Amino acid sequence: MERAIVITDRVVRRLMNMPLEERRIMFSTLASDEILKVDRDVVLTPEQELMYLIIHDSIMRDSERWFQSSRDSSN
Repeated sequence: MERAIVITDRVVRRLMNMPLEERRIMFSTLASDEILKVDRDVVLTPEQELMYLIIHDSIMRDSERWFQSSRDSSN
């Protein structure tokens, strides 16, 4: 992991609207891909993969915004 990962309230609300097992799968996949940089433990269904891509994109955009704002405020 090279930078902080920002998980906003919007992403948390989206995750909380999912069944518990789906939340676990999404978070486990995110941790595997972005934090641990290891192969995923599970193979996502096409629907899960689509939802993961949406969540992952939101997290990466929010993280980049946070990084830019923290860098700008330190100058």
